Amino acid sequence: VINGSEKVLIAQERSAANIVQVFKKAQPSPFSYTAEIRSALEKGSRLISSLMLKLHSKSPAKGGVGQTIHCTLPYVKVDIPIGIVF
Repeated sequence: VINGSEKVLIAQERSAANIVQVFKKAQPSPFSYTAEIRSALEKGSRLISSLMLKLHSKSPAKGGVGQTIHCTLPYVKVDIPIGIVF
């Protein structure tokens, strides 16, 4: 209580920039892991650019074996295999 009225403190969270974050996905998902990289300049007001990598598991029911890595790029609507990007 400050000056006779209650005050509320609201926390604001945001994901860190320039750090690779890896997440494990639940089984109904078509991929098992995702890695997200949010790139930002240390100084400046340029927008944050994000890149997401996804580890896709091929379905054994369809005769597929192994895993592939796909990449989600800014301004591109579909996932691209990482071998094509590099």
